[in-house]
Amino acid sequence: MSTNSGRESLLPPLWVMSSAVAIGSVWLALRLRELVVLLVVGYFIAYAIHPILDGLERRRVSRVLGFWIVALALLSLFALLGITAVPTLVDEFAKLSENLNSYLDVGRGKLGPLLERFQQYLPEPIRSSHNVEELVATLPATLSSVSSDTFKGIGHTVIGTLMSGYSRVLTLINLALLPFIVYYLAIDLPRIHGFFLNLFPLTQRSKVGAIFSEINGYVSAFVRGQFIVCSILFVLYAIGLGIVGVDLWLLLAFVTGFGNLVPYAGF
Repeated sequence: MSTNSGRESLLPPLWVMSSAVAIGSVWLALRLRELVVLLVVGYFIAYAIHPILDGLERRRVSRVLGFWIVALALLSLFALLGITAVPTLVDEFAKLSENLNSYLDVGRGKLGPLLERFQQYLPEPIRSSHNVEELVATLPATLSSVSSDTFKGIGHTVIGTLMSGYSRVLTLINLALLPFIVYYLAIDLPRIHGFFLNLFPLTQRSKVGAIFSEINGYVSAFVRGQFIVCSILFVLYAIGLGIVGVDLWLLLAFVTGFGNLVPYAGF
């Protein structure tokens, strides 16, 4: 008995061990931040489509087949958005470059009196009409000189900024691994939740399970409700904008419909 108490006295206090484990976990997460972010993103995607897979499973559709149905539906939607949006954006930019002179003439006619009225309040460099005319005159040539190489340069700049501080090769590998991670997490999500539930003591397992089940019910209902509302808005916007004849009707409907997930981002 004294030997066991002596061994227990050699152990550090519980708060020291808990702090060491927490610090070690944070350090490991920071060292493996790309992998941790990949797992978190994959889990949230799998959790988002989990109610759909459950609904298909209740209709005797396996989770594997249900996942591929959802994946093909999403890929078809994004492919349709790309096919309809990219050519229209290129065509609209070409039209803007061609008609910019007429737009500027209309702008001069509308805003000329206002500029003359407020010109005395402007700083001296901007007050000079010669500088303003030179700036306006160079706009059409500037926009006309923009080519696909410029768009590529902008894309490389944006990607480089977003990926700054990360290994580009490792990031591309992680993006390639994301669909596989989402697949395995979505297929085994109930089993994963059951595994973590079994880590709790047997006496507390039913209570913890009830709490997590209640939280999951509320979160799932919120996600499902938001998805239903955004889908209805997407369909309504698509029908309305398509009837009106807006060129980017599908892209605008998608952005404005599912943009309601973010406050103030919708129509």
